[in-house]
Amino acid sequence: MDRIKEKEKYDMCYVDPAYKLGPYRKDDLLADVDDIIAEYGPFDNHCDISAGRGELVQHVKSHNIVSQGTEIVDDLITDDVQFAWTHDLPFADEQFDFVTNCDAIEHYLPEDSDACISEIMRITKKMAYLTISNLPAYKNGVNLHINIKPYEEWKRILLQYGEVRHIPYGRRNQVSQGYLVIKKG
Repeated sequence: MDRIKEKEKYDMCYVDPAYKLGPYRKDDLLADVDDIIAEYGPFDNHCDISAGRGELVQHVKSHNIVSQGTEIVDDLITDDVQFAWTHDLPFADEQFDFVTNCDAIEHYLPEDSDACISEIMRITKKMAYLTISNLPAYKNGVNLHINIKPYEEWKRILLQYGEVRHIPYGRRNQVSQGYLVIKKG
């Protein structure tokens, strides 16, 4: 598979203003992040990898935490969201106390799974929260979830980096599961 062809799919998806976190997924995600901040904070800083329209970056900022995001879609780059591929993040080791990657890894090239998770955990100082779907997701007849694995396989990969707490991401959303990775000391 080709990263540039995958990027072009998302350049087209994000032309549609309706392409974003759905209300149930967004509400559940923000509630999960609020709970993590309350239980495990304080955090000095945060990075949302594959930030989409930046909703989570803005939400974390409302907690008085310095927050920024990354994205590969040129039209989504702002002062708060910079261009970066997840498999090659432009940040220092352990630069961020808290890192998120929400409903994104299933969109990455399967052969990039290990490199992407390794990079996410490399820049994480304390903990990372990933939400992952193992269901197909179609837009314009194309399945955007090209990197589907059983949840147990994702968990096995994440366990290499620390303690993994499963946070069922399903108050109303039945699409994804959440995994909080508390990084090894």
